[in-house]
Amino acid sequence: MTTFLLVGHGGFYNRGCEAIVRTTVALLRERFKDPRIILASMSPDEDRSHEAAQGIEVIPHHPQMRRGSLSWTMKQLGKVTRHHWRWSTEFHTLWRPLAKCTAVLSIGGDNYTMDYGYPSYFLDLNELVHGARKPMIIWGASIGPFPRGPEEDAVLGSLRRAALITARESTTMAYLAEAGLKDSVHAVADPAFLLPAEATDTSGYWPEGDAVLGLNISPLLQRYRKESPEDPFRPLAEQFTQDAVDRMSLGVLLIPHVVTEGNNDWEYLARICADVDRPGRVTLAPPTLSAPQTKHVISRCRYLVAARTHATIAGFSTGVPTISLAYSRKALGINQDIFGHQRWVVDTHRLARSADLTDALEALIAEETHVRQLLAAKQPVLRQQARHGVDLLATALEAEESYGRT
Repeated sequence: MTTFLLVGHGGFYNRGCEAIVRTTVALLRERFKDPRIILASMSPDEDRSHEAAQGIEVIPHHPQMRRGSLSWTMKQLGKVTRHHWRWSTEFHTLWRPLAKCTAVLSIGGDNYTMDYGYPSYFLDLNELVHGARKPMIIWGASIGPFPRGPEEDAVLGSLRRAALITARESTTMAYLAEAGLKDSVHAVADPAFLLPAEATDTSGYWPEGDAVLGLNISPLLQRYRKESPEDPFRPLAEQFTQDAVDRMSLGVLLIPHVVTEGNNDWEYLARICADVDRPGRVTLAPPTLSAPQTKHVISRCRYLVAARTHATIAGFSTGVPTISLAYSRKALGINQDIFGHQRWVVDTHRLARSADLTDALEALIAEETHVRQLLAAKQPVLRQQARHGVDLLATALEAEESYGRT
C-alpha cells in the first residue's frame, strides 16, 4: 500500500490549510490506488472531528512538551549544541508513521519563507525525513527569499535534498533557479484551484447594495508593519468600507478565512463591522463556514479584496475580479502568473491611505469585463497545472523506487 505522510499542516481552522488538504487528498486518491494518508496536524484534536478528515488518519505534528520533560530538556540542550539530532524527541509522534510511509509531503504552502520567521522547525523536520531515507516532497510551495548568508545556505542545502519541489508561483521558480535549484523544481498551480465550492445558505447575512464586495482583512497584516506601534490597517479598512458603501453603492460582506486564537479574522472583522455601523449594508459571514462553503460565498461576490492567499485563490478560481492585499511575494507571483502583471496587487508595506484601496477597486471595476474574461480563459490552464503536481509526484516516486533497486 502506498502511504503518504502529510506534514506542515496547521489546522482546519485555517481555510487555506483545509483547502490544501482536501485537494491534495483528492489528487492522491485519484492517482494512486487506495492510498493510506496520514495527516500530521498542529491541531489534532480539533481536526479529527472535522469533515475534511474523513478517511484519513490524523496524528499530532509534535507532542505538547512539559517543562522539565525529556523532550523539553533535549530541546533546550539542542539550542546550545546546535546539532540536528537534538530535535528527534520533538518529532517522536512522527517516528512510527515515518518508518511506514512511502513519501512525506510538506504541504504548508509558505512554511519555507520568512513570513512567519525563519523556518528552523521545518529544516529540522527535513533532517528527520532524510535520516529515515524517505523521499521529501515540497508540495505546492512558495519559497524564500531568505537573507544572504548562513541562514539562506541552510535552507537551500536542505531543499537540495528534496526528491521533488513543486512551486506554486513564478517568484519561487525564479528564486530557486537563481540559487541553482532546477532539476528537482517544477512549476504547478496551488492545489486549492481544484477545490469545489459547496452551496450554503447566505440569506442570514448577505448585504444589501447594487453589488457585493467581499472583503477579507487579516490581523496578520499588522505583523509586517513593525515600525508602527498601532494597527494601521483597521482604520484604513473601515474608511475603505464606508467609501465602498457610500460612494460606490456596494454592499460589503466581511469574510473570515482563519479563525483561531491570536490570529482570528472573524474577531478582527467583527470590530470593523461594528465600527463602520452600516446595518444591512456591511455584514459579516459566520466563522463556521468550511473552505468549500467559503469559496461558494466568495463566488457570489461581484468583487473581492482579500489578504489571505487562499481567499484570493477562491476568488480567482471562481472568476471573481480580485485585489490581493500582499504582505509577501507569493501574491506577486500568483498575480503575475494569472494576469501577466501585478496591477491588482496592493502592497500592504506601502499602504498609507484608504484612497489607495478605493483607487485600486475603482480601476478593477472599470476593467471588470476584461478581468472576468481573462479569469474564465485561465481556469482550464490553472486546473491542469494544479493536477500536474500529482503526476510529477508519481514520476518522482518511480525514480526513487528504481534507484532503490540498483
